[in-house]
Amino acid sequence: MKKLKHLFWLLFLKASPALAEIDQPDNPGGKLTGDLKGLITTVSNTLLMLLGAVAVLFIIIGGFQYVSSAGNPENVGKAKTTILYGVIGIIFALLSYAIVQFIITQIK
Repeated sequence: MKKLKHLFWLLFLKASPALAEIDQPDNPGGKLTGDLKGLITTVSNTLLMLLGAVAVLFIIIGGFQYVSSAGNPENVGKAKTTILYGVIGIIFALLSYAIVQFIITQIK
């Protein structure tokens, strides 16, 4: 459990200043502002990036399953399900990003 906390600290809290240095409309030049809005944006972008990467990985795994199924209907069904879940994951990541950005722009 201690290693998991350390990993969380490294990924999200230590990396967030580096990830926050992005040109944004309310943050020209990528200066660190240290506000709650920037922290929420950084954490949500990091999590959504990881979610998108996992979804793409599922699509790749499903593609390999489909190619290696050799026409077996059971394996083809598993591959199609894996690909479907990957596509749903990407859609979920895109919608989540849009929702988070909308909420962030509404915070004053």
